[in-house]
Amino acid sequence: MKVNVEDISGVKKKVHIEVPEDQVTKEINTIYQDLKKKAKIKGFRPGKVPREILERYFKDYVKGEVLQKLIQDTYPKAFEDSHLHPVSAPVIDPQEVEIGKAFQYSAIIEIRPDFKIEGYLGLNIEGKKEEVKDEEVEERVKGLQNLHANLKTVPEPRPIQNGDFVILDYEARMEGKPLEEGKALDYTIEVGSGRFIPAFEEKLIGTKPEEEKEIEVSFPEDYGYKKWAGKIITFHVKIKEIKEKVLPPLDDEFARDLGNYSSLEELKAQLKQDLEKEKKLALDRQLKDQLVDQLIQSHPFELPESLVE
Repeated sequence: MKVNVEDISGVKKKVHIEVPEDQVTKEINTIYQDLKKKAKIKGFRPGKVPREILERYFKDYVKGEVLQKLIQDTYPKAFEDSHLHPVSAPVIDPQEVEIGKAFQYSAIIEIRPDFKIEGYLGLNIEGKKEEVKDEEVEERVKGLQNLHANLKTVPEPRPIQNGDFVILDYEARMEGKPLEEGKALDYTIEVGSGRFIPAFEEKLIGTKPEEEKEIEVSFPEDYGYKKWAGKIITFHVKIKEIKEKVLPPLDDEFARDLGNYSSLEELKAQLKQDLEKEKKLALDRQLKDQLVDQLIQSHPFELPESLVE
């Protein structure tokens, strides 16, 4: 196999590949032998169809199969032998396959840019180590407390408040017609979380258990669910139950329930260590980004179009 590499640019190459005649002939003969076993042509027994008859019926098919096989078998080795490492799929331009002749084709590829990093010593990068504040530790503790909260039905019936968990049934209508995808039973919504439909959640406030009401919501044009984008949807809602979040007390028992902590102070100490590690990683990323930015500025290089896209 002959391989010649033509430079189009620093990151784009045109590889000319020539497959020798004997390999082409071998592949053609192999496919015709396979066809001879399988071909069903009127007037000939299976396996007894002459080559010239097969060529008359299957010449174009065989050429296509041989072309694909030769390319698949040769271009990876051609790139490897030429020490080329493509970053995109090759664009193949083949010539016609003919028996008794070598097969030639070209492949345009993009490769990684080749450059040498120099002058990185003495580059000025800045970063400041941040100390962990007590407020940050307390915020983590409260996050854990909130995560392990229990939901309990409100002891005395009262209107819905912000932060409540409401169990309800709802049915959505658009222009008076029910929407199959807008119906749910015993659905739980955390009022004020914004995880359902913020305007819907807001209009639940003040509603009481067993109460039914109509909630109208205007959806913005850029709403994620395209069918509802820019539409006015009316929800018929029935409130079934109101639950409130009960936070566990922040004490040593709370810490022990979370894992191998003997006290709340030990838990806080571990959280502080975790925060210190996170801040160190963030600082390392910041310094690395500065270093990379300065190296890019001082070492301009061409990027393959496929990577830019």
